[in-house]
Amino acid sequence: MRPEKSMRLICAFVCTLLLTFVFTSCQPKGTKHRLAFVTNNASPFWVIARKGTEKAAQDIPDIQVEFRIPADGTAAEQQRQVDDLLAQKIEGIAISPVDPKNQVEMLNRAAGQTLVVTQDSDAPKSARAVYVGTDNLAAGRQAGTLIKEVVPEGGRIMLFVGKLDARNAQERIQGIKEVLNGTKVEIIALDADGRPLLRRRMPTPKDDYDGTLAAVCRLVEAAEREIGGRATVGIGTPGSLCRATDLLRGSNSVCLNERPIRRDLEALLEREVRISNDANCFALSEATDGAGQGAAVVHGVIVGTGVGSGIVVHGRVLDGANGIAGEWGHNPLPWPRHEELPGPACYCGRRGCIETWLSGPAIERDHFEAAGEWRHAKDIAAAAAAGDRECEATLARYEERFARAIAHVINLLDPDVIVLGGGISNVDRLYRNVPKHWGPWVFSDRVDTKLVRNAHGDSSGVRGAAWLWGRAPE
Repeated sequence: MRPEKSMRLICAFVCTLLLTFVFTSCQPKGTKHRLAFVTNNASPFWVIARKGTEKAAQDIPDIQVEFRIPADGTAAEQQRQVDDLLAQKIEGIAISPVDPKNQVEMLNRAAGQTLVVTQDSDAPKSARAVYVGTDNLAAGRQAGTLIKEVVPEGGRIMLFVGKLDARNAQERIQGIKEVLNGTKVEIIALDADGRPLLRRRMPTPKDDYDGTLAAVCRLVEAAEREIGGRATVGIGTPGSLCRATDLLRGSNSVCLNERPIRRDLEALLEREVRISNDANCFALSEATDGAGQGAAVVHGVIVGTGVGSGIVVHGRVLDGANGIAGEWGHNPLPWPRHEELPGPACYCGRRGCIETWLSGPAIERDHFEAAGEWRHAKDIAAAAAAGDRECEATLARYEERFARAIAHVINLLDPDVIVLGGGISNVDRLYRNVPKHWGPWVFSDRVDTKLVRNAHGDSSGVRGAAWLWGRAPE
């Protein structure tokens, strides 16, 4: 079956499902029931979805379907669309939430007034009646499995999504990467001087909270047998612990979210366990014995598929009252130019976040919009070095935006050193060119902050987890 036909049938099914609920709600027979289908953005593939709703309206004479598209793809615009439909006493809404996690209140309010069905992206904590679709991570993993079957010896593939910045697209890509690359639990044991005594990895059990904890415990126990002693344990993970509940939130290993991972690991390992965000661990590693060693204030920035950062002051991670210190990527790009407004949509529901301008996918999107060709960020950097004018212009725009974003950090934090990590940190010219641009945006007559490459590569995060306990006393 062709994808466009499949999409039309799915949308017709959603409308039929809505009507089924409506008919069971004691509506008078013969009434023209008014339903709505609300998308999450204006991507072209929603044109196919519109055809599906039109087919449903033709095949089912008792319904009238309104098709709504939030033109700017933001949660705020989508909420305005929903509020308008509720004011019109719509009898049912099928919606693909822009930001499911942060739109629960809006969906619950809508569900209190009409029937709500989610499709494409789910909001399982809301009061929606039912979800029509597949979990985005699961869908990505299924696609990854099919890719491995089709290209068993490996090779280059291309993925097409509606918007790279959309949360559902990122989750699907993450699912594909998990299958193709595998996710791993890594352990490193350091001596008092930071020298590695051992380093081990093992695959992360898939969608298995208890299995993941067991894998961590096996690695710790095996490491202690090998080094011949009991050690302190620090954990670095995407996401952070909520201070009010001590539950993990925001991890890309979704089976760990809303779970008491620290408490459970402490019970299993029979000792205190320290846990911090992976960007914090990166910053701590580089501040302790890496590129920021000896600096009083270090800002560690990871720039890859996303943008994250951590802050270390006098050798200690700065967490903040809400546990979100260093959440730099979800601030707006400062001093935006007219052509940069309102900015690309971000999965957090806002537009113009620093992550939507500085991540690897952001470079690729910007180059495509300017040059009309899609290239990997690494290829853009290589082509610019070889003299390609379009790629040179893309990197020049990127460096100037990076300078503005970093200048904001310098004005607020005034760090001694900014250390870059992630795939984009391998672009050598950034360390020369970004500091050339940040001067006009920094409120000072001179800027002594240094921009440097990380010293420990992809080992930096796991080293930082070990350093959560600090250096052993001499």
